[in-house]
Amino acid sequence: MAASRVYTDEDMARAYVVLTANGSNIKRTTRDTGIPAATLRDWRARWATEGPPSLSMIEEAATDFVDAAARVRDKALAELERKIPTATPSALVATVGMLQDKINLARGLATARNETVHALPSGEEIRMQLQAAFAGVIQAAKARDAEIIDAEIVEVETLALPQPAEQAA
Repeated sequence: MAASRVYTDEDMARAYVVLTANGSNIKRTTRDTGIPAATLRDWRARWATEGPPSLSMIEEAATDFVDAAARVRDKALAELERKIPTATPSALVATVGMLQDKINLARGLATARNETVHALPSGEEIRMQLQAAFAGVIQAAKARDAEIIDAEIVEVETLALPQPAEQAA
């Protein structure tokens, strides 16, 4: 039977940073850290109730993570640059787009654009809609005229209540 591994506080802080960077994706964090998924789930549950590892350890782990990521990125960029002469146009377009998005993110610029376009109907469509609306109004007026019954108005004298004796005098 294999002995279970004992993890240090530094291991836990590193796992916390990588899990956070991975958007809480356990599978990806397991792949990146080598820590079993069950262990990461247990730690995540503990962090949810007790809070994360100490801030100083998280800061140190985050610094190490960013340094390692930058080092790998730089190597990948150098390799990518070396392969540019033989790259396909679609690969170059995808690469340029991704790099531009990363540059925009780093500069605090938008990486997506939403556009709303409002278009008015054509003049002919407006004319037809207004014509239909007026036809409906005219038809409704004719129907209302047919409902009106001529009536003779008769004025009726209203009877007033007798006034109290003290007001009559």
